[in-house]
Amino acid sequence: MDKLESLLIEVKNGLDKINTAKEESRKRGEQFNIFNILGLSTNETRTHSAFLAELLNPDGNHGCGKIFLEEFLHLDSLKEIHFNTDNVNVVVEQSIGNKNEDATEGGRLDIVLQSSDSMIIIENKIYASDQENQLLRYDNYAKKCLKDGKIKDYSIIYLTLDGHEASEESTNNKVDYICLSYRNDIIKWLEHCLCYAIQKPLVRETIQQYIALLNQLTNQDMGQNEFNQIFQILVKYPEATAEIFHLGSTKYLGYVFENYVRNKLHDFAQKNNLIFTTTDLWSNNDCKSLYFYKKEWKHYAIIISNEHKSDFHGFFLRIASRNHIQESEMIPESEKLVAFENKPNKYWPYGWSWLHKYDNWWSTTTVDMINGSFAKSIEADVLSVLEEINEKHIIMK
Repeated sequence: MDKLESLLIEVKNGLDKINTAKEESRKRGEQFNIFNILGLSTNETRTHSAFLAELLNPDGNHGCGKIFLEEFLHLDSLKEIHFNTDNVNVVVEQSIGNKNEDATEGGRLDIVLQSSDSMIIIENKIYASDQENQLLRYDNYAKKCLKDGKIKDYSIIYLTLDGHEASEESTNNKVDYICLSYRNDIIKWLEHCLCYAIQKPLVRETIQQYIALLNQLTNQDMGQNEFNQIFQILVKYPEATAEIFHLGSTKYLGYVFENYVRNKLHDFAQKNNLIFTTTDLWSNNDCKSLYFYKKEWKHYAIIISNEHKSDFHGFFLRIASRNHIQESEMIPESEKLVAFENKPNKYWPYGWSWLHKYDNWWSTTTVDMINGSFAKSIEADVLSVLEEINEKHIIMK
């Protein structure tokens, strides 16, 4: 126990030095990031797809012509793609029709690049999960274009933060596609793009800010030298370090939530005539959810849950059923509430929003859990929805 305490003291001292350096960096304006300021850091459509498409567009306002697109196609994973970079049309959120009953046709393509004879479809995933037959639908669309003679070749790219493969639910094991990651491929490409934007300061600085955002999203925003400082401390106490890692960050996150957050949210719920419940957050269940609802609401609740399966990533807010119900019992798709940023759908009838500040529960989130900022943020988000429900006299099923 003495070694463990000594380790933690040294790590704290090391982190204090790093945080001091970060504060000095902030004062110099080096932490300024327009994507974070506008709350767009995890928005797939408005931020990531739109920004990538603009860079890939030879006619984009970056003024660099087709060099960014050519550098993209030079990525190791894409070298086998044969794509004519002349007369390229780039579209974001291209509709390919309504989804049919078996979900094998229709939907929206995140990014489409089309030349005179080829097509590249990019499915862009930050935290959203795969939809039923999603890549299969896109593959069927491309094959139809091939059959109709609109193109001679096509490729499908599945882009995620870490480069993982698409689910069987999305492909039905019938789709050939290429995996790319933001962590390695996109950051590498953007760093190459910087070289060509050196004489265009607005373009250069925006790309640099976007790289900084991706480093943050892929948990690479701490520099290697800073990591090494901490690692040098950890190796001095190998047994204590091993014990900490054996305990695991999830267990610590659970301990802090249960002891510093749950009671605050329970008190908030009681004050607002709500019931507060959760799923078993700390098990291996796929979905981690917080529910706020009134006693008279039979099925629906204000729900915060994660989109990234069993990880504590991609938390978002919406009104949805907390039970398995028949379609006849569902609230019809309605007008979007002001409290939500994204459009309603069949299952989230009033829209939804990412939890911008706490969409990911990192180990660092425990700091705000302990000081109360986390609970206050959750309370504010839920209260904004509840107030709108009351003001608009919305009847919850």
